Order: sequence, then structure tokens, then C-alpha cells
Amino acid sequence: MRTSFQYYLLICLVTFLLSGRTAHGQRISFGTWAGSNIEVIPVSVNTLNFGIIIIGGAAKTISLGGEATAYKITAPEGYDLTVTIDSPTTLVGPNSKTIPFGLAFAYSNQGSTEVITARNMAVEVTTGFNAISFPIKRNTMGLPAPPPTPSDGSSEPRITASAYLFFYGTAGPAAVGADAGLYTGEININVEYTSY
Repeated sequence: MRTSFQYYLLICLVTFLLSGRTAHGQRISFGTWAGSNIEVIPVSVNTLNFGIIIIGGAAKTISLGGEATAYKITAPEGYDLTVTIDSPTTLVGPNSKTIPFGLAFAYSNQGSTEVITARNMAVEVTTGFNAISFPIKRNTMGLPAPPPTPSDGSSEPRITASAYLFFYGTAGPAAVGADAGLYTGEININVEYTSY
């Protein structure tokens, strides 16, 4: 037989667990745009999923070595590419409430054909930059490679090379006024030939 004190204690415990500890899910999706003869394809899942963030809890981080989202860029060898990232600084959820979001990204252009090797050789872009230019394939000889031969209009395909982009970052912490629910954002990736 339960006493009224035990019911009171049970109600207090349930109330404590439910109040102020609301969970939130965060998901960021990607959009891509590429110039002529440039292909950008996701190598891994093309979303950053930070899981559940508790109100008043710590921010969640996805690291480069962890579950970073990877994209492979394929383009004619010998060209420099400019990658521009358009990323939100907050994730938007129910009732237009927001959670802070900080994106970080890295690239690897050392000729690797495997994403794990490319990730280990990736160059992290300094926080705050949203664009970077680099050759599709790094020249290991030290001197810049000669410019590519202009196309003569023949149907002979150009030799291609690949580089990788990696996206990771931090979501949260969730402020006390944030509502429970899914918080989302979209990152747009634009890859084009560099014009000097």
C-alpha cells in the first residue's frame, strides 16, 4: 500500500525531470552548385546531425575526425577552384526560436582516392572564412604547374582530378527560452573556377 508521501515524491520527481530539461534535435542539410565540368557529390551522409541538445546543457560538436560530412569535387586537372560557403549562424526551430550554430570546414587536394586518407590530410580553413581557393590537385613539385592547354573544341576528354570538402561544427547551447523540437538550417556550397 502506497502512502500519499510516496505519490507526492513520485509526482515531484517526474515534474523535476520534465521541467527545464527539454530535448532538441538539430539537423543541417546541404545544397550544392557547381560550374561547368565540375561535379560535387556527397561521399557520406549529406546532413550534419547533432542529435539531442538539452536546454541549459552543453553545446554539441562534430569534429573533422568524427562524423564530418564529406563531399568529393571532380574537375579538370590543372585548374584552381574557389569554394564559397553560405552558412547560417543559427538553427531555426519551432516558433522561430533559434540555437547558435558554428560551421567549420576543411579541404584535401592531395590526390587521395579514399575519403579516410583525404580526411587525414585535410587542411582546416580558419574560422570566420567562408571562401577558399585551391588547385583541384596540389602540385607536389614545389613550383606551380603550367596552365592547362586551352580546349581546341575536340571531343577529347580532359584528365580530371578530385578534391574533398569536409564540414563539421558546433550547435548549441540551447537557451532556456528555446522550445522543444527539430532545429534546422541549410548550408549552400558553390564551387567554380577561380578567376584571377
